[in-house]
Formats: sequence, structure tokens, C-alpha cells
Amino acid sequence: MKNNIDTIEDNMIITTKLSYKERKKLVYWFNKQNILIQLDIFKEQKNQYFKLKSEVNIESIISIASFYLAIKKFYTLEQDFKKKNKSLSIEDAAKYSNFIIKQAKRARKRPKLERLRDLWSVVVKCRKDNTSFLKIQDILYNKYKLKISHTTIHKEWQRVCDV
Repeated sequence: MKNNIDTIEDNMIITTKLSYKERKKLVYWFNKQNILIQLDIFKEQKNQYFKLKSEVNIESIISIASFYLAIKKFYTLEQDFKKKNKSLSIEDAAKYSNFIIKQAKRARKRPKLERLRDLWSVVVKCRKDNTSFLKIQDILYNKYKLKISHTTIHKEWQRVCDV
């Protein structure tokens, strides 16, 4: 088993030219990106996959290697633009400007709604017992210290359950 892991690790390093630390750093960077950038990375991963499929004969690591290479492409695009003496072609500048526009967009944080979704099983249980949304609001505040309006609970209920 250990020998198999070492073999896969060696093949991964040979294929991607990325060490374990570099791959870990890339995944951390990927996790910090918003959903638009992550979708672009997965689109790029498809391109990388088909490039590797023709070059590499190790079928088991092609998917993960193409994922790392796609992340690396976007990561290096960002790093190249952060350099002081940058010499980008017009195409690279256009790619980077699109990347920055997408990177600047962030999902709006709604902590109360996230907390409600964490406690959604309580809402479902109360609704099965024919509890009103106003009463559910009181239950969530008294038991879980979540101060949220009954209209928000009702809107979320309609969005999730009545569709």
C-alpha cells in the first residue's frame, strides 16, 4: 500500500511538476476564490484533462493532475500581474481583466439566513406539527438565540419547500 502511494505521488510530481506543498498551496488558493473563478478553473480543467490524456499514460492521476494544472494556470495569471515589472501581451491583459472582475464579485454574506439553514430541521419539524411561522420565530429565538423575522422564515420555506 505504501509503495503504491509513493508511486502515485512520484507520478503526480512528474506529471504536474508540482510538489506536495505547492499543490496544497494551490488548493488553499482555490478555496479562497469565489464561485465564478472556481467554475472557470473547472472549465480549464477539461482542457488540461484532454491535453494530459494524450501525453500521459497513467490513467489514474489524469483527473487530479489536470485539476492542479488548471488551478496553477489561474494562480500564475494572478501572480504575474502582481509583479512590478510586468510585460503582458494584450491577450493576457484581457484575460487578467476578466479574471479580476470575476474575482471582485463576492456573494453577499447573510449570517442569519445561514444560521436558519443550519436549524432548518427545527423549522421542518415545527411545520409538520402545524406551528405558525410566528411561533417558529419565537422558538428559534428562545431556544437557539436566533433573532429572525417570521416573514424571512416564511420566504425561505416557500423557496425551499413549496417550489
